Amino acid sequence: TIGTTNILPERSVHASLGVEQRLPYNLDVEVTGFYKWASNIVVSNPASFTDDTVEPYLNDGTGRIYGAEFLMRFAPISSVSGWLSYSYQKSFRRDGPDEEERVFDLDQPHILTMVGTWKINESWSVGSRFRYVTGNSWTPIEQTVYASDSDIYVPIYGETNSERFSPFVQLDVRVDKTWIFETWKLNLYLDVQNATNRGNQEGWAYQFDYQARQPQTGLPILPIIGVNASW
Repeated sequence: TIGTTNILPERSVHASLGVEQRLPYNLDVEVTGFYKWASNIVVSNPASFTDDTVEPYLNDGTGRIYGAEFLMRFAPISSVSGWLSYSYQKSFRRDGPDEEERVFDLDQPHILTMVGTWKINESWSVGSRFRYVTGNSWTPIEQTVYASDSDIYVPIYGETNSERFSPFVQLDVRVDKTWIFETWKLNLYLDVQNATNRGNQEGWAYQFDYQARQPQTGLPILPIIGVNASW
């Protein structure tokens, strides 16, 4: 009773073209370009806000995504290995044929990841992971209106997804100690996530009248100690 009976599945068409090359010193390089067309995206029907006899959802949304990815895997010596990945991408949505194109909610143009592992000997190994990601987009509040009937402040938003949070940056470090027995193996590890204790912003916490705000951040430094055994 609250949905749209004849809503259609969302559709998309993907296209990609890439090249992979093996280089000396156990170095593999890949470069891939991609494009995606999206259609039949389900969106709210604006007319349903004032007329409850019309269907609340429509298949009027469209989208496009394009970009490229670079991936490099390396293992110059047997005890050292890792990889580096960088992606550039843009994602847009249109909620209807007469609507302006906007940046998608989860659009992240730059994504950089670096991972490395050093196996010191048969018992000890250390590794790390570094990530840099463009901050998520968000819609600013330009002003507020006081609704006296309900005694609340109603925000009036500006251009959709016209602002961005600070980039997400995180360094993780892991140390492993392994004991090898005749028929089984024991592993003790220390995994420190967000080793630099960076407060990556995930949103805003607003005051009741939206006149003040403070950033909401993700997890602080998180050390994890674990043990696992295998036979």
